[in-house]
Amino acid sequence: MCTAICMNAGDFYFARSMDIEYKLVGSVTVTPQNYRFEFTNGEILKNHYAIIGMAVVKKGYPLYAEAANQAGLCMAALSFPDSARYSNSTHEKANFAPFELIPYVLCKCKNISEAKNKLKHATLVDLPFDEQTPNTPLHWIIADKNGAVVAEQTEQGLAIYDDPFGVLTNNPPFPFHTENVRAYRNLSPEYDCSGVFSDLPPLGGGACTNGLPGDYSSPSRFIKAAFLRRVCKPKENTQDNSSHMLSLIGAVAPPKGAVLDQNGRPHYAVYSCCINADKGIYYLHKYESNDTEEFRLSQHDLTDSHLKTLT
Repeated sequence: MCTAICMNAGDFYFARSMDIEYKLVGSVTVTPQNYRFEFTNGEILKNHYAIIGMAVVKKGYPLYAEAANQAGLCMAALSFPDSARYSNSTHEKANFAPFELIPYVLCKCKNISEAKNKLKHATLVDLPFDEQTPNTPLHWIIADKNGAVVAEQTEQGLAIYDDPFGVLTNNPPFPFHTENVRAYRNLSPEYDCSGVFSDLPPLGGGACTNGLPGDYSSPSRFIKAAFLRRVCKPKENTQDNSSHMLSLIGAVAPPKGAVLDQNGRPHYAVYSCCINADKGIYYLHKYESNDTEEFRLSQHDLTDSHLKTLT
């Protein structure tokens, strides 16, 4: 379970909740421009865009959950169980392990147009990071101020979908969500709704949101996130809309105890984050804290070659 929402709000903002049943051992991590990446397809990168995001660092390598690069391109990996299918190695396309996808796209691409072109020639192979770190079934949302796309590899191969809603949750595959939204086209934030009984007064504010899902299933979270993104517009002249974005994520993420996994463990928003992609600021809100921490890409030497873990 996870939810991602992106929005132009003066600056471009990219937010996500990390909804899992265990405490993530990760750190806000900066990958500077001269950190060396060696990818499965044989490509070696020694000079690239700098990246900031949440990563588990293993053996000196950043395993990013979500991140943004200094050009303003953002990307997040979300759980995609039962549907994700990683392939065997092929000579027909560039092979990437799933854990390499965020670094590769954000190192190489300055916008979603370049990302789409790179991914047209890619396939995800079932190559784990190491024996203790097996691959997780994932799909990805990639976004900048001009739009968003979703990358999913199923049995049919790697597909790239335009995402006009600017949100992503989990199963089923993205085409289902785009069709499912049509069942909720009657929703409105207005006080009064037109209908057969419009001569009767409404039962207070919110009557026109009757039918808006409130459960924590992936399809319902997608609908609620898409609705909130469309109707909850912040003022574009506001200095900082990170709190607005975190409030949208908070309205969708499950509190601890509302959802249990098959072993009875609570599945909840261990952390939520928001990235101001224009300014390179990463905001982190942990479940146990009342505070939001702020990390700025500009405060670090981006020409360095060593990772920087900030938490």
